[in-house]
Amino acid sequence: MGKRILWFLLFAFFAPAGAFACSCSMPGPTPCGGGLSANGVLFVGTVMHIDNPPPNDGGLGGPGESQYRFHIDEKLTETQDREIDIYSGRGGADCSYHFQLGQQYLV
Repeated sequence: MGKRILWFLLFAFFAPAGAFACSCSMPGPTPCGGGLSANGVLFVGTVMHIDNPPPNDGGLGGPGESQYRFHIDEKLTETQDREIDIYSGRGGADCSYHFQLGQQYLV
């Protein structure tokens, strides 16, 4: 009985507390991890074009990034741009976000 308790205590002491696949999966109050930086751009925009899109089946997208061209519908911070490109991973453990063509987003 004493050996069982010793093994249990050793296992409990050395057992991992938990693991996260990527930094965006960390728990916390802000999913963006710090908010808007001083030189950031905040806008409401519509996806007009997608280069190197992620797969439609929800599978792993492979290496590289997807490029999303947004038309800026409403500027919430100062910018002279009417269009802007946003890059995101293509799936898997890269914490990517897959925007949909023709949809409007707050970015």
